[in-house]
Amino acid sequence: MRQDAAFAVRTLLRAPGFTLIAILTLALGIGANTAIFSVVRGILLRPFPFADPDRLVMVAGAAKGNPASYNVSPANAYDWRAQNHSFTDLAVIDNRGSVLSEGGAPELIQASRVSPSFFNILQVRPLAGRLVFSDAEGAWHGDKAVVINEDLWRTRFGSRGDLVGSMITLDDERYHVIGIVPSTMAWPRGIMAWMPFTYDPAQLADSRGGIYLNVIGRLKAGITLATARSDMDGVAHRLWVEHPDENSNIAETAHVIPLNEWVTGTLRTPLLLLLGGVGFVLLIACANVANLLMVRGVSRSTELAVRSALGADRGRLVCQLVTESVILALAGGVLATALALLGTRVLVHTAPQSLPRLDSIRIDGIVLAATFSVALVAGIFFGLIPAWQLVRPDLAQALRAGGRGLGQGSSGHGVRRTLVVAEVALSVMLLSGAGLLIRSFVRLMSVDPGFRTAHSIHYGLSLPQHRYPTQASRAAFLESLLERMRTVKSVQSAGASFGMPLTPFGFMLTFTVAGRPPLRPADQPAAQIRMATPGYFGAMGIAMIRGRNFTDADRLGAPQVLLVNAAA
Repeated sequence: MRQDAAFAVRTLLRAPGFTLIAILTLALGIGANTAIFSVVRGILLRPFPFADPDRLVMVAGAAKGNPASYNVSPANAYDWRAQNHSFTDLAVIDNRGSVLSEGGAPELIQASRVSPSFFNILQVRPLAGRLVFSDAEGAWHGDKAVVINEDLWRTRFGSRGDLVGSMITLDDERYHVIGIVPSTMAWPRGIMAWMPFTYDPAQLADSRGGIYLNVIGRLKAGITLATARSDMDGVAHRLWVEHPDENSNIAETAHVIPLNEWVTGTLRTPLLLLLGGVGFVLLIACANVANLLMVRGVSRSTELAVRSALGADRGRLVCQLVTESVILALAGGVLATALALLGTRVLVHTAPQSLPRLDSIRIDGIVLAATFSVALVAGIFFGLIPAWQLVRPDLAQALRAGGRGLGQGSSGHGVRRTLVVAEVALSVMLLSGAGLLIRSFVRLMSVDPGFRTAHSIHYGLSLPQHRYPTQASRAAFLESLLERMRTVKSVQSAGASFGMPLTPFGFMLTFTVAGRPPLRPADQPAAQIRMATPGYFGAMGIAMIRGRNFTDADRLGAPQVLLVNAAA
């Protein structure tokens, strides 16, 4: 093996042009596969850093008429927790922004209100302090407590050793810091602080119509996913029968979805298709190099014939030639690793921040092992076929003929033709797919969404509950804010709404049509409802087809009005 490798290196160095082209060709094919595999591994395959992550699931309801909405109301979530038989526990998750006024200028951070058992379900150990909220902290109007992310502890508080046990200000209220979560274990992604989720017991029964919570659970030992789904379907159906009016805007079933599947959503199929696409690119690269090796082999006919005449059998010569191809592939793998490192950094830097598990995408030992495994298999694959064709039993005749005609037989031509046909077929397929994707993208970009985004600015607003406890106080603040915005010279129009177009934010409500026969709650149609100020449609560039826009007269106490879209 050492002799073959040393001879292969000397042989390749004597043909620098061929060697460089072959290595670059392979580096592009292997590098593309490595970069995309690092994305697939980071998003789809890398396990969550929790104990037994395969037993973590999201339990979700479904809004009627909107199958993409997988939220649940507080009352139903509490009943799910009490009535199921499949989970060690269930915890609700309510993500929202909070203003941090400690350790620097006020900053809006992503925070989450969770059940006291949340970190027990994940089985996360604290970096400092504790992560489980006490009964007093998890009660309605209970003690204010918060758990913070390690990243926030280091960047905002300078890794203060005495932070646990001290007080910080969130939304103008004082919270007791009880623990710090390691950044590698922080979930959901981007959350910087966790507070107890509490709900007024007196209003819990009336909360079934508001579906805005997520629910996470851990399966009990021995409970399968199918068993849990059957259990939760029974619980959801029973609640729907017991409270038909309150649950009229949701489906009768519940979804039990593995955590990894929940997080990745609809990305699995596109990523696997992309991985298959770059796999074809590698096949094209291998076919190219195999053709180069066959053409180069013609010039080595005398060498091969002499070695055969001196006693080298066919297998020994094939081994030598395959060793050369493997060395080429490994050299391409080394260069591919550098290209993949660069490509992965570019992908992570340019990818949308909303992409799930973006921080898990990196080149690690498994990705490197996969890279060189692919290089090894590719080297054997593209080296074996031309080697077996070049090392034929008639080498002695080629030697007597001075090497003339080697590689010119019908067999050699057939193999080369097959490789060329395969290359062209794969290339045409990939180019056709790329062309269709580009065409679809261009057509999507040319669709008029019904609103304009040019010269517009959008931002979210979260008001502290204790400072603005009533609807009137929140409305007064918003009205004042919009009025001040409109006085800015460069502002043409300003408005506000619950949620932006093409986002899932909103309320699904059933409705009836006057003059039509009444329908059972299960058969009533549903629509997504959003509230908006009079200036919203002007700021968004949304035109009125008929009727009028909202006015300042459409306020609390006035006759109730609404706008419907053309489809409604």
